[in-house]
Amino acid sequence: MRPGWMGLLGIFLAGGCALQRQDEIRSYTQDGVYLFQMGAYPEAKQYFVKALAKDPENPQLLYNKAQVEEALGNITEAERLYTVALEKDPGLNQARHALVVLWNRSGRREYAQTQVETWMKSHPHFAQAFADDGYLWLQAGDVARAQARLQQALAINPSDLVAMIELGSLFESLNRPDRALALYERAMEVRPKQVALQTKIDQMKKAGVHLPTPDR
Repeated sequence: MRPGWMGLLGIFLAGGCALQRQDEIRSYTQDGVYLFQMGAYPEAKQYFVKALAKDPENPQLLYNKAQVEEALGNITEAERLYTVALEKDPGLNQARHALVVLWNRSGRREYAQTQVETWMKSHPHFAQAFADDGYLWLQAGDVARAQARLQQALAINPSDLVAMIELGSLFESLNRPDRALALYERAMEVRPKQVALQTKIDQMKKAGVHLPTPDR
């Protein structure tokens, strides 16, 4: 799962006497997200820096900047920002999954696995932990174990984005793009404006992939 695959986070701010500052943050974020999606990472970073200067404690802004730092190859800084974002908002699931992906890609799969197993034990009703475990097993090539974990995550939370997207990737590897398409479209319903995922869906449909029929 590449940076931005699940989409950067929008900013929702309350009204009041700081409307101008809020508008500036929203504008910087929107411009940064657009540039990020276009692959203009250095330019996107400039806008995310401007947004953070207006609200340095905002976990969503920290997550967005972490995404662009990772895309630029600044792994240490990306890891720091993901960690700070999670400290400020432990429920920021995108940041938690991004950390697991970063650890795995940077050669720390065992560390990632240990962290995920700890999350599963301490939060047995936390779908994200099981989805992250499924992701790691899929990356390790254990498709059966990955599928079991991802389906377990969806049993806990049928709307878990990571589980749906990773299970879709798994079905693609099993030459079942129809099932993958169904999962990707469900993920888009749960969280619209995932540009990378929408592009993938469009490409699949253009290639002739259809949703599964009742007999398949």
